Amino acid sequence: MINKKYKNIKTEKKGIRYYSSILYPKIPESPDDIYIISKKSDRLDVLASKYYNDSRYWKIIALANELGNGSFNVDAGIQLRIPMNLESVSTLFLEIV
Repeated sequence: MINKKYKNIKTEKKGIRYYSSILYPKIPESPDDIYIISKKSDRLDVLASKYYNDSRYWKIIALANELGNGSFNVDAGIQLRIPMNLESVSTLFLEIV
């Protein structure tokens, strides 16, 4: 499955603003990945801070787990994959990292 995010394009025709989509390929699994079971208080930005020392990497966790509901909150009891090979991921997703 390919994840997508909509990005506003500033091109207008006859007063209509157009949108295009950014398609991100699926983050491949790696033997270095960590798997956790989410707790009630878990948030994507907090998990990114814990595992990557940088909360801005929350999108990597979201994309790896196909989470795209527009919220940092994660339901409790879900198995989450935390990709740990950031060098490999960052070459695929230069716009995320």
